[in-house]
Amino acid sequence: MSITEPQAPTAQLGFHRVGAAAPATVVAWRSEFATWLHRQLDLDDERRSDVVLAVDEALSNAAEFAYAGTGGGDVTLSVSYTPCDSRLDIEVADGGEWRESDATAQSLSRGRGLMLMRALSDYFTLDRRTGGTRVLMSFEGCRGPEARSG
Repeated sequence: MSITEPQAPTAQLGFHRVGAAAPATVVAWRSEFATWLHRQLDLDDERRSDVVLAVDEALSNAAEFAYAGTGGGDVTLSVSYTPCDSRLDIEVADGGEWRESDATAQSLSRGRGLMLMRALSDYFTLDRRTGGTRVLMSFEGCRGPEARSG
C-alpha cells in the first residue's frame, strides 16, 4: 500500500478570452463574463457588480488607449477562481504602449478607471512594461459552486 501526498488545489474555474482591443469586444466580453460569474460563483449582487465593473474598466482602457494611433492589437482577459483561497484572480493584458494622461485635458467624468479598479478590488497592480500593460486584480472571499450545495 502506498500513500501519496495530496496535490495542492489549483484553480478549478476559469474564463479566458483573447481578441481585438475594441469597444465591441469590451461589450461582448462584459456580458459573457457577467453571465459566467453569475453562474459559477455565489456572490451577492453588489460584489458581482463590483467585479464586472472593475473588469470593464480594465478592458475599456485597453480598447481606448493601448493601441491609439497604431492600427490596433489584441487584449487578453484571464480569470481564475481558487477555491482553497476563495479568491478570484483577474488579469487584463495588452501589447500596446502606456500613455500618461494629461490631467488638464480630462473632463470631470473621465480619468478615474485606475482609481475605481483599485477601490473595487482587494488587490490591484498595474504593470506598465515594455510591449504592453497588465492589470492584475484579486477579489477575496468569493464563494464558489461548493457554497451552493451546502
